Amino acid sequence: MRRIIILAGTLCIIAGCITHAKLAFHCDDNINQGLLLPVDIILISKGEEKNVLQIGYDAWFESEYRNNLPDTKLIKLALNNKEMRKVNIDVSQKNEMIIIFADYRDALEQDAQQIIIYPQKWRMKGAVRVGEKGLSIDR
Repeated sequence: MRRIIILAGTLCIIAGCITHAKLAFHCDDNINQGLLLPVDIILISKGEEKNVLQIGYDAWFESEYRNNLPDTKLIKLALNNKEMRKVNIDVSQKNEMIIIFADYRDALEQDAQQIIIYPQKWRMKGAVRVGEKGLSIDR
């Protein structure tokens, strides 16, 4: 038994202690006026959180910060009406949170276009509901 614990600890150090998170997106019948909805899943550390949130959802999709993020920290989606999509995410200890930004054509409320998922919620039950004019968490 002791060997298994040591081996698991060693693998955790080598692999960077990766946690697997699953996000399900459920789209309503008519989202974003029938246009594809750009959605970014951003994996960031505590130190990066302020920078990303300061850019905000409204400027995020054209930002240099976004363009310079590696693929391991940014998952780009384009969602459509009535779509259901599941996304598997590998979250290392360095990535302490997930921020989801959506680029709705006509939504003006910040809370409708961003979701922040903290580490204790990585294994959340429920889905991200993609509504006509905003995102929410369905439980």
